[in-house]
Formats: sequence, structure tokens, C-alpha cells
Amino acid sequence: MKWNEDYSFVWSFTGGRLEPGLVFSPDQMIQTDPAAPNNNRISLTFGHGLAFHGRTTDASAKGNLLIQVEHTVPIYYAAAGVGMSGSSTLVQTVFPNQEIKFAANPEYRITFGHYQQGEVLDAGSVFSHPIQFPPNCKSANVVIERNNTFSVSYDK
Repeated sequence: MKWNEDYSFVWSFTGGRLEPGLVFSPDQMIQTDPAAPNNNRISLTFGHGLAFHGRTTDASAKGNLLIQVEHTVPIYYAAAGVGMSGSSTLVQTVFPNQEIKFAANPEYRITFGHYQQGEVLDAGSVFSHPIQFPPNCKSANVVIERNNTFSVSYDK
């Protein structure tokens, strides 16, 4: 698996609460960069359909990504969050008049199981192991053995 820190805002129609086992597939993905001007805050509105609009900068939230859910968004209608490397990574059910804040300092974890890409996981109920990269290293290799043990090595 290869990964990079290209961030995006994501949302999807869910028609109910976001629950473990559901597959989240974004209806809209907008690239963002928490360090770039005019780019760390976005609004989610419902008018003629649900959509992101109005990317701006919130100087008080430097290093974070913010989603402002407008009062027009119906309760339990959608989920929104952030993605990295072209995939949704952290999402939650949205509510009207809500501000969702994500810190742009990722913690990488590995988990094993029979999952579909985009499947919602309950982080509190699955085993995961932190992957802590050494300085100036951006690549790790994880090997799982038949007996469910695993090893982690880092590229120099």
C-alpha cells in the first residue's frame, strides 16, 4: 500500500447514521491543503442537492481542516470528513449547524481483517497497531504471517 498526505474534504449521502459495516463512497471529494491560503475551511449545504462550497481560510485553525455544516442539511442525511491520498479516511454523520474539525497531523495505524475499501470501522472495536515513522522516512513495509503475527520495517 502506498500513501501520501494529499488531503481532501469528502461527503456522501447516507440516508441514516453512519454505522460500522457500511461502505462509505464519497459523492464529492475536494482537494485541500491545511497549509495553503484559502483552503482549510469549507461549507456543506443543501439546496438543489448536497454540495461543498465556499473554500476559505480560518486563520485561528491553522493546521486543521474545518467543515461547516449549514442549517439546510437534513439530520442523518449525510456523512462528511477528510480523505488522504485519494481515499476517505475519517468521516462522521453530520448534523445541521455543526462545525467538524480535523487536526492535520495524522497518526498512522495498521489493522488486518476482511474489509472492503471504504468500509466503516469502529476504531474502538478493531485491533490496530501504530506505525511510527522514523525521521525523514515516509515508507513502511508491514508483513502479516499465517499465524497472525506481523513485522514492520522501514525504508531508509
